[in-house]
Amino acid sequence: MTTPLRTRPTVIQRLAYVVGRPLPPQMQDWVRNDILGPGGVRRYLLRWNVPVIPLLLLFLLIPGRDCKNNGVTLKGDAPP
Repeated sequence: MTTPLRTRPTVIQRLAYVVGRPLPPQMQDWVRNDILGPGGVRRYLLRWNVPVIPLLLLFLLIPGRDCKNNGVTLKGDAPP
């Protein structure tokens, strides 16, 4: 007995989809509706931003004053 093909993602597949993983080809209609349907722009931007946010948060760990001083020192334009 064969199982019917899924047309909606499971919770795990949906979480993977949000962080950028593709879904199987049989869910193409669901993806199209997700992107083009009501609220699609918000979800599309969320899908793009979720993987990037942790990388951007790492920049908060770098002290601004130290980066500026190091950049000026490396450039050679340190004030007298």
